[in-house]
Amino acid sequence: MGSDMNDPFSNMTRMWMEMTANAMQAWQPTLGGTASPELVRKARSDFLQVWSDWCEELMRSSAFLEAQKQCMTGNLAVRKQFRSTLRKMQKELQIAGREDIDALVVAVRRSERRVLDQLQETSERFQALESKLDCLGERMERFMEVFGGEEDHSNGDGGKKKKRHELRD
Repeated sequence: MGSDMNDPFSNMTRMWMEMTANAMQAWQPTLGGTASPELVRKARSDFLQVWSDWCEELMRSSAFLEAQKQCMTGNLAVRKQFRSTLRKMQKELQIAGREDIDALVVAVRRSERRVLDQLQETSERFQALESKLDCLGERMERFMEVFGGEEDHSNGDGGKKKKRHELRD
């Protein structure tokens, strides 16, 4: 069965056969007749123990580790080839890739941040302008009260001139 000792699968087959033989030896006493429940529990426990020991031995064996390494290396190679083929197809069909979409999202977010910053700055400018206009309006009202009050006494028909003229007489 395992004529080539470097072949990891023949080594696994050999270990499986040994595990099966050990399990059969554990069950041998029950083949003769009716087994008691205690004997069945012991046989089951022995079988599971042998199987557990075999699994640990298999997983720590160099054959299993080499098989795992080959499997992972092959898997990585297939994934790289698959990705390369998909990228070629994307390029030839001019389909946007994940990198393109990510770059676009970053650019949109950057533009959004700049627009929001400019809106904030414009809002602050409007608030400053509004406060200046309010101050100017208050000054205009005070100015109108001071100078507008004198015009009210003159009745708006040149009363000051008349008063000056009357003073001369």
